[in-house]
Amino acid sequence: MEPAAFCQGIQGHGPSKNNEEAWHYHAFLKQGWSRVGEVKGDSGSYSQGLLLPRLGREILWVEDPIALEELVGRLAREARLAVDLEADSLYRYRERICLVQVCSAQEVALIDPLALGDLKALRPLLEDPNLEKVFHGADYDMRLLKGAGFKPRGIFDTMVAARCVGAKRLGLSDLLEERLGIRLEKRFQRADWSRRPLPAPMLDYAVRDSCYLLALRDSLVSELQTLGRMELARAHFLALEKIEPLRRNPPNAMKIPGARKLDHRSLAALQALLEWREQQAREKDVPVFKILPSETLLALAREKPSDLKSLLGIPGVTKKVAELWAEGLLRALQEGLKRDPFVVLEPPKASQNPPGSRNRFMALKQIRDQRAKEEGLDPGILCPNSLLKALASYEPRHLNQTWEELLTAWQQRLLGEKFQQVLSGSSHKKYQRSK
Repeated sequence: MEPAAFCQGIQGHGPSKNNEEAWHYHAFLKQGWSRVGEVKGDSGSYSQGLLLPRLGREILWVEDPIALEELVGRLAREARLAVDLEADSLYRYRERICLVQVCSAQEVALIDPLALGDLKALRPLLEDPNLEKVFHGADYDMRLLKGAGFKPRGIFDTMVAARCVGAKRLGLSDLLEERLGIRLEKRFQRADWSRRPLPAPMLDYAVRDSCYLLALRDSLVSELQTLGRMELARAHFLALEKIEPLRRNPPNAMKIPGARKLDHRSLAALQALLEWREQQAREKDVPVFKILPSETLLALAREKPSDLKSLLGIPGVTKKVAELWAEGLLRALQEGLKRDPFVVLEPPKASQNPPGSRNRFMALKQIRDQRAKEEGLDPGILCPNSLLKALASYEPRHLNQTWEELLTAWQQRLLGEKFQQVLSGSSHKKYQRSK
């Protein structure tokens, strides 16, 4: 179905608060669901009754609070939902959630946060641990939702699940093509989702980006269960619930690549330029890179032009840039040069690790890497380095108190015996000799 037909009615007769029904049912053929027989996974074929949504279904555009409440009431009765978010991080100083796609076994809804004002009505769905929410690459979406005040629970991430079955290609389009024979276009990944009305091809993209997630989830669950790795995946899903929200840190000259080569006076100038750029971006509501790239600010701090002629000699400062920013740049640069020299603060020293912890960590890593290779897994998905470091830092006499908390039963079965040998001091000396 062509995008124009797929989204018929959205733009020309599109969402309007004057619509008494508040729902906007678009022109789709009601073809229901199609059944898929055999799905091929990385470790073999799995016969199953997967349900794939045909795109001939009614799609709901939700921009009215009453309509959203009614939608939430229906979706709360489902066992699981597919969820996806679209934001405008490449176009705004502070990114916003611009579209929420929610797909159940019965319907697909495109929820417009910009028209609604807030999404608090979704809290019962997002925070219910017994209602599974299926995302793909949930990390960024979790940060957006946390920033909006939600504490999502009951997460299933198809990208994480794919890593747990040993998939090599983890993109949504790749997984759908390999497992379900569906190829997605990704040309709107970097689009401005704050546009209104959204063009028909973008609406088509938004629906397709979410409506296959439930079928993909079923394919991956079948393989996880066959491989005995469901417990491993669940542990990673729970970790997603602890992700911190997106936070904007103040500009810091020492974070700019190449800044450490500058002297302290030039660093002070760079810091002033970064603060000027931050203010401009905030006032104009655009990302900082759309004001000027960091490389240009670094060159300005290094060369210290004092007039328009010398400013135009700086790489990245075109005539257009000078027309827009010359006065502000020269003022910020001069203000920075009047500051006290920039003081480079040394990072605090890490706390002293227990004796032998480095050798224990390297021995644990060697065991983990070998077992991951045998299982066909990414080492980080089997047991991340942060967990290895935590294990290695415990003194053997204290380890039993935390062993059950740190490792899942699945990890204990695969790694426990050799890990305990290392942590008891009986085998990490072998690693030392091998080096």
